[in-house]
Amino acid sequence: QQAQQWLDQGLSVPRISINVSMQQFIQPNFLPQLMQTLTDTGLDPKRLQIEITESLLHQDPGGIASLFTALNKMNIQIAVDDFGTGYSNLSRLQAMPIDCLKIDRLFVRNIEGHKRNQAILSSMIAMAQGLELNVIAEGVETQVQREFLIQKGCYEAQGYLLSLPLDLEQTVDFLRQLQPADTASA
Repeated sequence: QQAQQWLDQGLSVPRISINVSMQQFIQPNFLPQLMQTLTDTGLDPKRLQIEITESLLHQDPGGIASLFTALNKMNIQIAVDDFGTGYSNLSRLQAMPIDCLKIDRLFVRNIEGHKRNQAILSSMIAMAQGLELNVIAEGVETQVQREFLIQKGCYEAQGYLLSLPLDLEQTVDFLRQLQPADTASA
């Protein structure tokens, strides 16, 4: 609802990511409630990304895959959050209709001067790219981490280097800064 209000005010609003727990996701009324919420708010589904944990990929593969497919048909993106910290079954990852891997901060935190950690992170990025998935690095806190990620082809990140957590008013100010120069006065 807040995202749609910001859009109605002419603000540039990036895709909204929402963490959904396994218990929420497997509820029979999850999809109908999500569809109703989108209808009620008027938010375009392509502006929404659902974040699920890696462990959800191992639950009822047929049922989860059909739910993922339904979300994809609505143009809602699916991201696997905290990737690399759970039990990674690459065949499930390849078979599921997901859009994005969010690499856990654990793999980003320790790359400075650690060849093994750099190799693991590089491999995760390359794998995501090979699967034609978007990749987002979590927990980016230093310029060295940012530059390493860019060098490896990871162009999206979240972390304190980019922004501290913001309250509502600070978020509006941040979104105003994202406005293209020619529409900021409109």
